Order: sequence, then C-alpha cells, then structure tokens
Amino acid sequence: MRWGLTAGGRATFVPADLADLGELDRLTETVGEIGILVNNAGFYPMVPTVAVTPDEFQRIYDVNLRSAYFLTASIAPRMAAAGGGAIVNTSSIGARIGMPVAAAYSGTKAALESMTRSWSVEFGSAGVRVNAVCAGMIRTDKLLEIVPEEQMQFLGAQAPLGRYGTSEDIAEVVLFLASPRSSFVTGAVIVADGGVSVP
Repeated sequence: MRWGLTAGGRATFVPADLADLGELDRLTETVGEIGILVNNAGFYPMVPTVAVTPDEFQRIYDVNLRSAYFLTASIAPRMAAAGGGAIVNTSSIGARIGMPVAAAYSGTKAALESMTRSWSVEFGSAGVRVNAVCAGMIRTDKLLEIVPEEQMQFLGAQAPLGRYGTSEDIAEVVLFLASPRSSFVTGAVIVADGGVSVP
C-alpha cells in the first residue's frame, strides 16, 4: 500500500451529527470494519467563560469529547478482533497554553490527550495504537469566520517558525501516526504548532 497525501484512493462520505449518540451508532454500523479512526470533530465557539450557555457547554463536550470516547469504544474492539489498527485523536494547543476565550474547548482537548494515553495502554496488547496530534493555529475556513486573516497573519508571525499552519501540515502528522511508519509509537501526543507552546 502506498502512503502519502497524494497516494490517491476512494472515500465514502457518511454525514452524522456526532453530538447525537444515535447518530454515532448509525455511523459505526454504516462504516463496518475499519483499520484507522481519526477523531477530528470539533466545536469551538471562542467566547468568554461567562458567555457560554449550559446548552453550548454541553455541545462542546458532546462533539469534542463524548463522540471520540464512544467512537473509540465501538471501533477499537473491532480493530482488536481484526488484529490491530490505529486511532489518531486531534488535540489543540488549548490543552497546553492558556486561551482566554476557550476554557471549555481547551478542557475537552486536555481530556482527549489524557484519554489517548489511557487507550494506548488499554488497547495496546491487542495491536491497536492510539496517538494524538496537538494542532496549533491552523488556517481553515471555519477559523477565518472567527479570526480575521490579518490577525491570523500577525499571530502566525509570532510563532518560532514564523507562520500559521495549514491543513496539510496536520494531515501529514496524522498520516504518519496512522501508517506503519509509526508502528512502535503509541500513547504519544505530537505537537504541531510551529513552536507556539514551547516554554
């Protein structure tokens, strides 16, 4: 099998609301057996703590954390039964540094990193590797709805590498963690943030 962002392949898109446990069940039944799971769903309203409503708080946790937990709970045993697999969780520098308008979001990412370590121990003997990528500021259409391009350019320039990240930057790390090239790596969190979280 060829590995790489340009290796080609085919994909089937299955829409699902990951905040809904019924939808999660439908999704896992639809996809059947898989060898790679990437928990990448995210909901991140960047607002002060006092502005987060109880319903919004619940959705942040349902999308960012509960979905990863129950997708892993459903799929990891199937991977184990098939002889192994790879799970990659998407964390954020919010788990590493203080962000004044992202307390709830950051909490989910810190918890996801902790679960990554626990799952690596729980499923490792069955050949299932569990790792995470801790992403920095990544230029996406969704982020641009919150952070203006000019501000992204400014913040990116403050990073040791002097720029913000791209989706491809993170995809390459995910690809490495999902591929046989990282066959001896589990329980790791690879930080890909241009150096922003370096003390």
